[in-house]
Amino acid sequence: MPSALSVPAAREYRRALDARATNIFGQAWRLWQALMVPGAPRRVAYRRWLAVMLPRIEQAQRAELLFAPRWLAWDVANRLDRPVNLPALPDWAVTYPLPSWERPAGTPDRPGGVRVVDVGEKRVGRGGRLPIRERLAQVPSIIDHDIATGDPEARSLNRRGRQAASAAATAIQRTAQNAYDDAVKGQRLAVAWRRLTEPDACTYCQMLAWRGAVYRNSTHDFEAHRNCRCVGVSVLEGEPYSTQRWVRRRGTKYQWVPEGPVRQHTARTLSDTERDS
Repeated sequence: MPSALSVPAAREYRRALDARATNIFGQAWRLWQALMVPGAPRRVAYRRWLAVMLPRIEQAQRAELLFAPRWLAWDVANRLDRPVNLPALPDWAVTYPLPSWERPAGTPDRPGGVRVVDVGEKRVGRGGRLPIRERLAQVPSIIDHDIATGDPEARSLNRRGRQAASAAATAIQRTAQNAYDDAVKGQRLAVAWRRLTEPDACTYCQMLAWRGAVYRNSTHDFEAHRNCRCVGVSVLEGEPYSTQRWVRRRGTKYQWVPEGPVRQHTARTLSDTERDS
């Protein structure tokens, strides 16, 4: 059965992730305000902004590739009442906000300890359907279009600056969510993950959460909208979980409602063929 510590620990992990994403947003927005001044050469100023922020964003994404698998390993170890073997974090990663259960100095390797999955760096630069580098590269042209169609420069700079900062924060969040998915795929002790929502989550996220344990195959990435605050929680073989079918409310685009009974299931390990399908 799931540990009673899993849900509060997941929320603490989520709060730390939110703090990391908010920090990137703040850095991006403050630098934007300092550089992107009405009347100044916009393209030159934007290149300066991007030269500073893009390495910071991608470094923050690398941090999430470390933190998400560590969260999974800690949670699985806690559920199985086994030790967890956490490697020490690099010095640069320790500077980011961490949950209280995190051990930056690592833990001694112990026999039978749950190890952290190495997810590599394939998620760096992505963080969403459009790579963050490409997303940010579009911003100057969008501002030029705003102004050409009658938008005051100051208004466009303010709006597009906030959007660029928000895109940076979203890239951090989605990198973490998808890194968790990658870690579950490589973690043989966790057969799946389930989506944990906030109490006031939107109906889209509630609909996804009610899908239950989304088994680790290539068709199930951690779908998320901007500023999504859901988090993944591991599911072990034999654990029960509930599902319910949700449908889009008639006449709406973004509202989902439950339809049909709540069904009970038991998590099972997929065969290699099923996992790779």
